[in-house]
Amino acid sequence: MLRLLTLSLALIALINSSNIPITTATPPGINQNDKKFVQTACNSTPYPTMCYYSLSSAYSSTIKSDPIKLCLTSLNVNLKSAKSASSIVSSLLKKVAFSPEVPNILKGCLKEMKDTADELKQVFAEIIRALIQGRKNLKGGD
Repeated sequence: MLRLLTLSLALIALINSSNIPITTATPPGINQNDKKFVQTACNSTPYPTMCYYSLSSAYSSTIKSDPIKLCLTSLNVNLKSAKSASSIVSSLLKKVAFSPEVPNILKGCLKEMKDTADELKQVFAEIIRALIQGRKNLKGGD
């Protein structure tokens, strides 16, 4: 639960970070501003190259210069990666079941990956809930 809270706070900090320029929508066909926004955001992460590589090509035109879309897209990409890694470890586990030590190591690894995927889903749901609540508050509703 502490990891989930830490991840949530980090994402909120990313959204509110003054290092991420918030601009108006980029006209269709101009992709460099979108990529620059993603690059600027990724520079504030522990793994900027991996972040940029994961987001710039396929997602920068969707993200535009919107920090909320950046956050949700990043979570979605990480969730897909966690599920893919879990699947790979699961396959490995089936192949090395005959070894006494390896399955336990892989089982631990698989459990961690599944926990990570579950936590990412929870963070995603919390962000959506916060966005919905924020819109209600802006409209004057509770």
